[in-house]
Amino acid sequence: MQGFQGYGYDDEFVKNTRRIVEYLKIPCSDIEIVISLDDICNTCPNKDTKCKPGILTKPLRKEDKLVMEKLGLRKGQLVGAKDAFDLASETFKTKASLKEICGECSWQDKCTWYQSRED
Repeated sequence: MQGFQGYGYDDEFVKNTRRIVEYLKIPCSDIEIVISLDDICNTCPNKDTKCKPGILTKPLRKEDKLVMEKLGLRKGQLVGAKDAFDLASETFKTKASLKEICGECSWQDKCTWYQSRED
């Protein structure tokens, strides 16, 4: 979310993600930690094909669990969005620290947050 630039799968996805990013900028906004398709996924055109249970969800869940583990968060936990973003920025200071999380993500070149991490 910190590196979102308005790119996405289609206009509906981008519009939804922008709405969520704006919500997360509101002081005292909270997010619930989940290991499943979330509010960002709701408008993704791939959610019913690539992310159906049993297809792509296992790698995504593994990634979600890894992020949660590294940040010390639990499924179902409510956390302030600013606190979560600050924690992520503090935990993932370098691109190397994101290797397991971001892997070969096709958005790395466009993600300003990823690019802002030290080499």
